[in-house]
Amino acid sequence: MKRTHGDATKRTFGVCMLIVTLLLGPAVAKADAVLDWNLIAVNTSIANGQNPFAQARNAAIVQLAVFEAVNAITGKYRPYLGSIVAPHGASADAAAVEAAYQVLNTYFPTSASTLLTARANSLALIPDGQAKSDGIATGDAAALAMIALRANDGSSPAQVKVPGAAVPGEYQATPSCPMVNGIKVGTIVSMAERNAVRHPECQ
Repeated sequence: MKRTHGDATKRTFGVCMLIVTLLLGPAVAKADAVLDWNLIAVNTSIANGQNPFAQARNAAIVQLAVFEAVNAITGKYRPYLGSIVAPHGASADAAAVEAAYQVLNTYFPTSASTLLTARANSLALIPDGQAKSDGIATGDAAALAMIALRANDGSSPAQVKVPGAAVPGEYQATPSCPMVNGIKVGTIVSMAERNAVRHPECQ
């Protein structure tokens, strides 16, 4: 019975995807600067060995910079910063690419070469001209503003949490978690240490 249900689900999903492809084929196939650089941001974080906490923070900064840059051009939504002014006719795609690139390049200098190549490939898809140049300038401004805003946001240095007395409301590490430097690894000692000594039973 389960197998029949699973097969039906797969067939239904396949039909839905076929309909979407037929109806929205050109739109689905078209490159999307925002989605492309979201994937690049995720892959860059992973390549640099970031733990989930740092990944979430940096992804938020990237996406806010991209949003602020694009929104400064389109004006569709209330801005997050409200300090970015884009020239009329600036390219939203160029702005998205540049904003994401600048944030990632700032936080991941060891990936500079890979990011520069990705930037060049993305910008090559956009026709040269004033719109492209203005979009890049808008992306730069948004990225720099977001980086400056988050420079002293309390994310660094990592905070230390050592369990106190075993009383209600006080965090306690799982008893089975091993000790590292006198502290159970289930305790959040720092982002780097938590990522390095992760144990499935201690999550």
